Amino acid sequence: MVPASRGVSVCQIDDTDYVISNEWHLVSSPAVRRVVKYPCCDEPYPDLTFVIVIQRIPIFYVIVLIIPCILLSLLTLVSFWLPPETPAKILLGIVFFHCHTLLHISTQPRPVCLNTAHHRR
Repeated sequence: MVPASRGVSVCQIDDTDYVISNEWHLVSSPAVRRVVKYPCCDEPYPDLTFVIVIQRIPIFYVIVLIIPCILLSLLTLVSFWLPPETPAKILLGIVFFHCHTLLHISTQPRPVCLNTAHHRR
């Protein structure tokens, strides 16, 4: 810890158990401890503030979202080059529709599921 002025000390959060992510980069993780002593009370009151600064890695979204969307859009144009009487045109349209649907479903944010069973009294 590096002591600062008036009961404030700054240190870094221990990130030895941090698992490196493909989507996020951990920029910094400072922790600040402030000790405040009020005139009404004899004991000091510590306050811990943790700040975690992360940065999104954009290549993840380029590979997962942007490239598949561009490829599916280009392949959809292929169905217009096929003659209208071929059954492959209908089949190709159905396959592209399913691919767009699966891409849309896979990119939706997932709800956070909390196990609150141990919090009940």
